[in-house]
Amino acid sequence: MKWNILIPGPIPSTNHIYGYANGRVYKKAGVETFQAVAAHLTRLARPKGWEPAARIRLTYDFNLTRKADCDNLLKMLNDSIALALGIDDDRFLPCVLSKTMRAKYPFVEVIVENVDEP
Repeated sequence: MKWNILIPGPIPSTNHIYGYANGRVYKKAGVETFQAVAAHLTRLARPKGWEPAARIRLTYDFNLTRKADCDNLLKMLNDSIALALGIDDDRFLPCVLSKTMRAKYPFVEVIVENVDEP
C-alpha cells in the first residue's frame, strides 16, 4: 500500500538547521516548528492499520522556491517522518523523483511505501 504526505513549506536545509553560540550547538528558529508540523502531517496522512516494514521507500517530489541540494533537504524530512512513525530513519530507502525550483508556494510530496511486508 502506498500513501502520501503533503508538507508545505520552505524545507530547512541541513546547511541551515544548526547554529553555534556560547560554546553550544542549537537548532535555529523555525526548525523545531517545521519538524513538529511535518511529523503531525505524517500522522494525519498515515492510513489506519498501516504498519512500517523493515524497509520503507520514501519518494520525494520537491517544489521549491530556491536552489537547494536534495540530500540537504532529506535529513530534516526523514527525521520528521521517522519521529511520526516511531521508528529509526535507517529503515528508509529515499528516492528523489523530481525537483522544481521557482515554485510560488513551496511544498514537498512524499510517497510512503513498504518494501517488505511488516
